[in-house]
Amino acid sequence: MFGAFQDIFPDDPGSFHPGCEYPKGSGVLHCYQGALWVGAIVGNDTLVSAGADGWQRTNEMYPDDWRSGAIIRQSNIPGDSSYSAVAIADEEYISVYYDTLSNPAFTGSDPLENRGHIPLGLRIRQHSYSFGGPPDDDFVLLRYTVTNIGTNYLNDVYVAVYLDTDIWHPATRYGFIDDFAGSRWVVTSDGNDSLLVGYAADDDGDPSHELVWHQYSARSVFSATFIDVPDEANLGFNWWFSLGEPDYDWGPRLLYHDRPFGTGGQGTPEGDRNKYYVMSHPEIDYNQL
Repeated sequence: MFGAFQDIFPDDPGSFHPGCEYPKGSGVLHCYQGALWVGAIVGNDTLVSAGADGWQRTNEMYPDDWRSGAIIRQSNIPGDSSYSAVAIADEEYISVYYDTLSNPAFTGSDPLENRGHIPLGLRIRQHSYSFGGPPDDDFVLLRYTVTNIGTNYLNDVYVAVYLDTDIWHPATRYGFIDDFAGSRWVVTSDGNDSLLVGYAADDDGDPSHELVWHQYSARSVFSATFIDVPDEANLGFNWWFSLGEPDYDWGPRLLYHDRPFGTGGQGTPEGDRNKYYVMSHPEIDYNQL
């Protein structure tokens, strides 16, 4: 999981842990939580391991305990307490976690299959790179190395990133309910390639009642893309509303028509089979604007 907001730290309720804060020190959040999803066909079964699922509030990827699974920090800045000769960024974090935990007390259960989490047998190494000065100080690079450490062949593997992009300052009441999302193709600076970039932003930037910008205004755009894509034909971008009322749990997908997604609506893909269906039937949803 990355970009997580403070409520995943129940032992530290009095502190403030902003998720993807920008600009630095502003307290304006841009991502409630984000996580990797990996899906595959194993034998006759369809399985997905999800780092986070915002609807069921399940987490299916965990590190080792704190003694052997601690996050490693390193920096290329001489004099930094975590200086490393192999670091290439001002600040890097390396974490290793697995999908092999199957205790439903931690992972939750598949609400459609009525079963606990069935691991794919994955080891995931997540390495982040960030920089302190322009022009590279407004993005973070994430490198994932996914290894099959299990005993099963994984067929038709798909990888996705799930993002719950609440863009607001907590001082703005309900400032997270008016975001919009979309995507666009962006040509790289050398003109030789293009990237499908998903984005989200607050609909009005949260000005004051007098329509004045202030320290709580959320005027930046959050975006994400895959840089190294093996097959652009399988790229997709999807957004949906997750709501308890089935009529309003909705997303603009074309290929499933009346496929039951597990919530009574047609937005949130619940359960391994529905998550895998969305991942393996790529579409590019229209922009909300």
